[in-house]
Amino acid sequence: ALGVIHRLLAKNGNDPRWWKLLAQFHLQENDYKKAVTALTIHSYLGSISREDIMLLGDLTNAIGIPLKAAQYYERALCLSNSPADYEKLASAYIAAHKMSNAIDALNRALKEKPTYKLWFMMGQVLYEEEKYEKALNAFDKSARLNPKDGRPHLMMGYCALHMDKKEIAEKALKKAIRFTKQRKMAKRMLS
Repeated sequence: ALGVIHRLLAKNGNDPRWWKLLAQFHLQENDYKKAVTALTIHSYLGSISREDIMLLGDLTNAIGIPLKAAQYYERALCLSNSPADYEKLASAYIAAHKMSNAIDALNRALKEKPTYKLWFMMGQVLYEEEKYEKALNAFDKSARLNPKDGRPHLMMGYCALHMDKKEIAEKALKKAIRFTKQRKMAKRMLS
């Protein structure tokens, strides 16, 4: 198959279809670097779909170039978006250590369609940035949108402890104890 694709490219290397076919071949072989190269050439030769732009983002993120992935995700978001797309964008910025860009992306997403996952991600970024008050509020909003998740309560406890607000921490940790996965850590922190 690879030989056929290369013959097609040798005859008409300006046809974006053959580069996309080559990218798909490399994807099936799990050779993401070569898939990125082929798909990038495909994008230069013709119009590229939103799905292919997102794929380029996913692939560049997978090969360890998160800032380039973020650029592709930003481009795709201009065409249409969903909360999951913003999660990918924020994750790419976080991986690239661009926390202010991650916060900006999450703020844009939360204005459009707030979800518990987006609020939780925002809380995590703010917590890493040691903005504990804002992180606590983000985790609280996450908990309100998904009362079946104990992680926000546990993180609210961490935030409150960093701010030396022991009553708020105790209240959050007591709520976290109700959840199996957070019970052990919450009990440890309470004691």
